[in-house]
Amino acid sequence: MSFHPLDFAIVAAYFVVVVVLGWIKKAQPKDEDYLLMGRQLTLPGFLLSLVSTWYGGILGSSEYSYSYGFSNWIVFGVPYYVFAILFAIVLARRARRKYVVSIPHLIGENYGPAGRVLSGILVLILATPAPYVLTIGVLLHFLFGVPLVPGIIAGALFSFIYVYRDGLAVVVRTDLFQCILMYGGYIVLFLFAWWTWESPVQLWEAVRERSPDHVSVTGGSPVSYILVWFFMASWTLVSPMFHQRVYALKDERNARRGIVFAVLMWTVFDFLTTFVGLYAFVHLPDLSDPRISHLALGEAILPIGAYGLFITGILSVVMSTLDSELFVSGVTLGPDILGRMPGVKRLRKSVLTRIGMALVALVSIGFAIFVPSVVDIYYTIGTLAVPGLLLPVLSSAGAFPSVPPRFAVAHLVVVPLVAATWYIAGRAIPDTLPAIEAFYPGCAASILIWSAGLLVGRSGKA
Repeated sequence: MSFHPLDFAIVAAYFVVVVVLGWIKKAQPKDEDYLLMGRQLTLPGFLLSLVSTWYGGILGSSEYSYSYGFSNWIVFGVPYYVFAILFAIVLARRARRKYVVSIPHLIGENYGPAGRVLSGILVLILATPAPYVLTIGVLLHFLFGVPLVPGIIAGALFSFIYVYRDGLAVVVRTDLFQCILMYGGYIVLFLFAWWTWESPVQLWEAVRERSPDHVSVTGGSPVSYILVWFFMASWTLVSPMFHQRVYALKDERNARRGIVFAVLMWTVFDFLTTFVGLYAFVHLPDLSDPRISHLALGEAILPIGAYGLFITGILSVVMSTLDSELFVSGVTLGPDILGRMPGVKRLRKSVLTRIGMALVALVSIGFAIFVPSVVDIYYTIGTLAVPGLLLPVLSSAGAFPSVPPRFAVAHLVVVPLVAATWYIAGRAIPDTLPAIEAFYPGCAASILIWSAGLLVGRSGKA
């Protein structure tokens, strides 16, 4: 497609501002400042950073809302509200009182060095920037004709460059800027779609006539599949991004109120993304790639200038999550894993984090190239990592009973292996296993191992 010079100038200005925000400070930060902003994060920064970083896979929402309709809100919205509120009630203050820098650090305090390293591996899987690197590649291809692979590489390198110097502080600074843009861009697109075609109420009736499944809760998918996504939203309880921002808060009381406000803001944004997808479904029925339904809608109806604003909004959605997940992964691979190795642990945590970010960026590029569906990436990493992390995180934060360390270590190894084996076998040799999503066998293994650990612990044989 061709960009009007004004639209191009708006997008170019966005990238310039992000880089300036990344390098605006002159002094090199100390380790705690680099990792957690010196634990001085305020409520506005916490809230807007939390909101903006939760939507990086916007092409996944675009793909799902176009293909399955209203169930986009049920799959990618409601379950996360439930578990976010649960996080606020059960975990938020407990997590803030733990003087740690990451989830692996938290687990390591309770279950030893092996627990820290093994949970670090699962956090790396969970916090992989691969979905967002892929999204940037798709965006650059659609907007500027950049081939997918170079676009993926460019997105990863750009994020690394502006986060490199200042760590979490620049992630939060850019999140504040990008949160405004993402809401502004989608509000503009939604209002223009309403003005161009019909009201949301009229749209709903048009969708119902064309495809009743698109206005159903399940979107035509099996209930078992929807339930997997619901329980996978427990991801929120072990989200490295959630934990990192809570650890960085200046006042622990802001953890609960910030999350509640975030849920309200997410509800608004989920409404916008779902109905934008429905407008595209009705008025652009022949799209070959559902991932770009929101982009295609913007191209079809937005005037010059407004289109450039929308593009900066959608870029903000992705980049705000990409930089956050890249940074979290860098902390995990750096201080939490590489920092346990002899001869490496003497390096500063900020240096180890930068090394970790560079390595994670390379791996994410490869993952994004070989798994070219945002929804598939989400499903895969959630299935493998969430069951393995959930109980170790809850127990380490004091929100669930602990088990002897050897059971926790076994849990961190066996549960992901069970889920991965079921997942791989179900695709390599179909019809040989019951039609059960791999997430459930992982959860079953988790319950069995933890129950055994609790029994042994109570009997005093730990």
